[in-house]
Amino acid sequence: MDFKRNSVIALYLTGKSQPAIVRELNHFKANKVFVYRTITRYNNTGSIAKRHGGCHQKTATSREMVQKVKKRLERNPRRSANQMAKELKISDRSIRLIQKNDLKVKSYKIRKAHYLTPKQQQVRLERAKELLRLAESGQFPNIVFSEEKIFPIEQFVNSQNDKVYLTDRLYENLSH
Repeated sequence: MDFKRNSVIALYLTGKSQPAIVRELNHFKANKVFVYRTITRYNNTGSIAKRHGGCHQKTATSREMVQKVKKRLERNPRRSANQMAKELKISDRSIRLIQKNDLKVKSYKIRKAHYLTPKQQQVRLERAKELLRLAESGQFPNIVFSEEKIFPIEQFVNSQNDKVYLTDRLYENLSH
């Protein structure tokens, strides 16, 4: 690319017009816009070096902001995007873009489910098999059923509004 620009400037300094430069550098596929911009850049700056910083600069989705959002989600994956946006003083859309594009996390609804580890599941299965074996052999122990009150120790979950941000729905992530 620099060779093309150098060729354009060399021909320009010899006094050739822009259409003549385009015709002469046709084999390099230098179109008239490229020639015009190269000559203009040379006249304005005295150099053919590409100027940097002309594009839209990231502000709200900068690396620093991504790190702040990541740390907040690690501390509390249930924190809402709107709440984070207010705390960080950026738009909620920027927070959602950071979550989607940079952190690759998704919003999942919290589901009520029994939280059983594989070990607990295995113990339950063994106990159930033991009860079936005892029932078939007639040695079923005396079992007394009474009215019981269930005292929940879980927090209230609003299934419509309560969400958790996770990279994927894994068994290990259910405890959040």
